[in-house]
Amino acid sequence: MNVTLVFRKIFRALIPKSFLVSSLTSLIFLAFSMSYVATSPASASLLSPKSNSPLHYGNTPLTHGDYRPTFGLSSSTGYRLIAADGGVFDFGASSFLGKGGQGTVAASVNGDGSGYWTVTGSGIVTAQGSAKFYGDLTNTQLSKPIVGMAVTPDNAGYWLVAADGGVFSFGDAQFYGSTGGMSLNKPIVGMSSTPDGKGYWLVASDGGIFSFGDAQFFGSAGGINLNQPIVGMAKTSDGNGYWLVASDGGIFSYGDAQFYGSTGGMSLNKPIVGMSSTPDGKGYWLVASDGGIFSYGDAQFFGSTGSIQLAAPIVAIIDFAPPPPTVIPPTIVPPTVTPQPVTPTTVAPPTVTPTTGTTTSAGQSLIPVTSISKSQNWAGYVLANNAPYGFTAISGTFNIPSSIACTSSGSAMMAEWVGLGGWDTSSIIQAGVNCGPDGAGGISESAWYELFPDASVTVPLNVNFGDSVTVNITNTTGNLWTISFNDPTSGSTYTTSVTYSASGSNDSAEWIVEAPTLNYNLTTLAQYSPSVTFSNLSWTSTAPSTSNTTAYSINLTASHVNYANTTVDTTNKQVIVSYA
Repeated sequence: MNVTLVFRKIFRALIPKSFLVSSLTSLIFLAFSMSYVATSPASASLLSPKSNSPLHYGNTPLTHGDYRPTFGLSSSTGYRLIAADGGVFDFGASSFLGKGGQGTVAASVNGDGSGYWTVTGSGIVTAQGSAKFYGDLTNTQLSKPIVGMAVTPDNAGYWLVAADGGVFSFGDAQFYGSTGGMSLNKPIVGMSSTPDGKGYWLVASDGGIFSFGDAQFFGSAGGINLNQPIVGMAKTSDGNGYWLVASDGGIFSYGDAQFYGSTGGMSLNKPIVGMSSTPDGKGYWLVASDGGIFSYGDAQFFGSTGSIQLAAPIVAIIDFAPPPPTVIPPTIVPPTVTPQPVTPTTVAPPTVTPTTGTTTSAGQSLIPVTSISKSQNWAGYVLANNAPYGFTAISGTFNIPSSIACTSSGSAMMAEWVGLGGWDTSSIIQAGVNCGPDGAGGISESAWYELFPDASVTVPLNVNFGDSVTVNITNTTGNLWTISFNDPTSGSTYTTSVTYSASGSNDSAEWIVEAPTLNYNLTTLAQYSPSVTFSNLSWTSTAPSTSNTTAYSINLTASHVNYANTTVDTTNKQVIVSYA
């Protein structure tokens, strides 16, 4: 069975935490969090994305965290400039395929550069080369003109966006929401789609970002006093960040988008009108309305129309990129596990006496939840310490549902685990079980532990649907940790000692149900019953009291669908995660 299992970073929207969440449009808008500004508005603070990487499947080391790897894409070999009269200017390896329509406002290229689409302000689409026509807005009365477009990853569809944020879908492009019915501070000026085509961002001229589908919000310039308006955006290759560009060439970087330079401090002959990023996301081009090109990072300069008398101004730049190499996912064969029969015993959490701090024993009172969070892949209970305090031990017992609708194709999966770290950092030590493909056309439960960023390890524990499992993770001394599993239902236990350097990343403790990621796509959380109940929760903290700790309850919500709800039962000292 050819599968590549990759586990994504956690995606969450805290409530409250400077997010405005609209139930009608699932709008995520934040008016700050600029990671770099090349022009001269006042700076703002950076919101770091929260991350984790929980699993490894079978016995093959896997990559963690990245949603859509680039597989070593090379830098672009050319680009095209698009003029308002539909004129196309080719530079580098790109070649002329045909003009667009009069009044062109935006353009998009297909995956290998052998075709492209242009669209006019009235919504008329022209397809050239291998790009196929899937429909447009001919004879459609628009409230506001079209200002941008984006193409699906398979080049079999596209979206158009109007200045009021109305989104129009064609081909296999799915509609995930719009701002068409909202009162905007400033008009929409462009859009970009996520790498998997299951979401998109809209950007307004004030730098406001509107996220739909699986598009994550990484920050905006909506609350910044800009020198010049935003005129365009580009996403990073993995979709975990984006750039905004202003008409003076000022660059605003968010998520994993890196700043490589700008024209924010230069005197330009004509304003910047758009940008395009290189395939590997390590550079970008800016284009001015006279066709002047500004290259940064690994973006190469192939020429410009800056010295040419144009019949109409340039309105867009589109990249010409070679196709990525074919990558065959590894064949993963889960190991054959022969459990050793043992007398079932109840594993009590270890007694840890820190020099300073607090220790809870199994079944003691839970810290009341003070903040509710949403995530596309996590549901459960999180304790987060204020700096510089951390956790040195965690334990919990959870049931494996007797019925889990995970699929042999991996489209629906489920994982349960306890761990330390991963809430505010990318490092984590964790252990648990998951339901997924068994490599032989069926499904199975398997147990694992992980010391991210190292690969996860499948352990020889006999676990089955309906079992109860206790997991303990304890820092014994220095960087030495003990991880133990006990499944009294099957009579199987497993204990190992590992070396793990927390390096301040163990400032959170988690009891989680998760929807993993397979073949670089977030799976659907498998429907399960009965609910997962975490009991006998215990942890050891270096914080002197619980006043230094914040408790979060997380509900799993993906593509605007609620899949799992968390109930923190402080009376019975349990955390219950129910399939919605």
